[in-house]
Amino acid sequence: QRAEDRQTAADQVAAALEWLRRADRQQRVEGAEQLGAYPTPEAGKALVKSLAHDPSAEVRTAAAASLAYFQQPDQN
Repeated sequence: QRAEDRQTAADQVAAALEWLRRADRQQRVEGAEQLGAYPTPEAGKALVKSLAHDPSAEVRTAAAASLAYFQQPDQN
């Protein structure tokens, strides 16, 4: 079951990363929020990028809130 859990997490992170690339602001917010549930190095890097560069304050706020679930988002 652990392998299944890892695959599910990987799938969720991949979907959320795709949402972060969308033009729709609400989808980017949802992507940022979803990544908070999966504190992987890849997710952390994407959230830091969104926090620094997304034009929407709402997306940046969601990214910052999700980063609160990470111990060291810019490591690895």
